[in-house]
Amino acid sequence: MSTFNFGVSALQRLNASVTRFQQMAQALMQMLRVCLPGQVVAFYPDTQTVDVQITTTEYFWFGQSDGVQLPGIAMQTQAEPLPLLSGIPIQIPNGGGLNLTFPITAGDECIVLFADTPLWAWFESGGLNIKPFDQRRHSLSDGIAVFGVRSQPRKLTNYSTASAQLRTDDGQTLVDIKSGQITVTALTVNVNATNATISATSSITIGAHTKIDGHSFLSHQHTGVMAGGSDTGPVDPLGP
Repeated sequence: MSTFNFGVSALQRLNASVTRFQQMAQALMQMLRVCLPGQVVAFYPDTQTVDVQITTTEYFWFGQSDGVQLPGIAMQTQAEPLPLLSGIPIQIPNGGGLNLTFPITAGDECIVLFADTPLWAWFESGGLNIKPFDQRRHSLSDGIAVFGVRSQPRKLTNYSTASAQLRTDDGQTLVDIKSGQITVTALTVNVNATNATISATSSITIGAHTKIDGHSFLSHQHTGVMAGGSDTGPVDPLGP
């Protein structure tokens, strides 16, 4: 009975080193992408996609002849950058017709997740039972950009451990929510509404500089004031 199988002897197969199998497994894993950190190069709000540069470089594995009829596998000594990933869909937190959006800009950090199957047929048409273009898995071509993970040089200062916040990086403008309390901090707060109602079961407190329709609430003037028990007139449009 032949001791050879496709040019490899039984002895060679039995004597294959653990290192060789580890190298082969590593070479196979080289084709499998799961999650990598990236930095935004460009944002396209119309399509909600980004161009992303992966921020880590990689050592790539390759085959070489080892003189025993079985291709060897070795690692490059020089790490290389991955190509620019173009048109990556972004994650938008949403549900029930409501969405939370952010003004993504170049330089923002993100994590790129790589899908089990090709994304583009689904991304272009949506729906169910979408047939993929091919059989690739965890490819660099099928990334989704997820925002929120930050490197230490970009970490937030004064991170709240007692509330949820929607805030700027510097923390100077924020909406702070915790049990029984909402606090809005900003230089300017604009409310645009057809109707606005503020109800309080106890009290409403406003500051001394509050204005209503451009007029000071505490120091405004009235027109048509009459002596006796008559009511005063409306707020003077020329008043302070």
